[in-house]
Amino acid sequence: MDTPQMKRRRPRWFWPLIALLALAFAYLVWPSPYRYTSYAGGFPVRVHRLTGRAEILRDDGWQPMQPRKLDPFEQAVAERRARQRGR
Repeated sequence: MDTPQMKRRRPRWFWPLIALLALAFAYLVWPSPYRYTSYAGGFPVRVHRLTGRAEILRDDGWQPMQPRKLDPFEQAVAERRARQRGR
C-alpha cells in the first residue's frame, strides 16, 4: 500500500528536461516567424505570423506589400462601415 510518506518524487532534471524538449519542439516545428504563400502574380509572399506584415519577393529582394486600391463600390462600403463604427 502507498502511504502519503511514500509519495514518488520526480528527479531534479525532470522540469529542465521538459523545458528543453518544449524548446526543441518549438524550434523544429515552427522554424520561421513567417508563413509563406504565393501571390496571384506568381511572386512569393511571406506573412509575419505575429505582426501580420506581408512582404513580396521582387527582383531586388523582399518589399513591403502595398494595400490594393479599392474600386468605387468597395470604397463606399468601407466609408459606410467607418461611419457606423464612429457612432
